[in-house]
Amino acid sequence: MADIEKINPTEIVSTELLGDLRKIIDTARSHVAATANYELTAMYWHIGDRINRDVLKNERAEYGKQIVATVAHCKRSTERRDLKREPSVE
Repeated sequence: MADIEKINPTEIVSTELLGDLRKIIDTARSHVAATANYELTAMYWHIGDRINRDVLKNERAEYGKQIVATVAHCKRSTERRDLKREPSVE
């Protein structure tokens, strides 16, 4: 037992091995995040699809028309404001 306590971990585990282990862990984390994002997106799409079919009966909701109009208005306002801010070219 005393011999095990005297062993320095850096003598057993190489820098290359540690780097490879980090890559394996990082890759797995990336795959988990991508899978979770995919599943969340699919879930929200299915929820919206059910609401569209069951509640809205496949017709556009009235509030949708207002949202589109509001977004269009905001976009035009932002474009006008940005044009006013642009310095004149001489």
